[in-house]
Amino acid sequence: MYLSENLKLLREQKGWSCKQLEMKSGVKQQTISLIESTKTINPNLLTLIKLAKMLNVSIDELLYSDLSVHESEEDIFHENKLLQQKIYIVQNKLDSIKQTLGE
Repeated sequence: MYLSENLKLLREQKGWSCKQLEMKSGVKQQTISLIESTKTINPNLLTLIKLAKMLNVSIDELLYSDLSVHESEEDIFHENKLLQQKIYIVQNKLDSIKQTLGE
């Protein structure tokens, strides 16, 4: 079950603290913290409905999906830029080595 990981991931993606999620969803901060720490693994249905609604996911996604593997387009773009920069640096080093060797 992915509930604790998904709840924390989705909350953090929105930039919310547990207290902010409490204020938006009506689910007590203590309950949110207990779910995230896996000390409560069977929250009631109303709690799940409130959290899923506020986090804009289905209950199935909240409970059963491995959301940690889904990267945002922004993350992918950033990683792509970093890789392009590394390729550029390596190509420049190779060109420098070739010049040094007289190729």
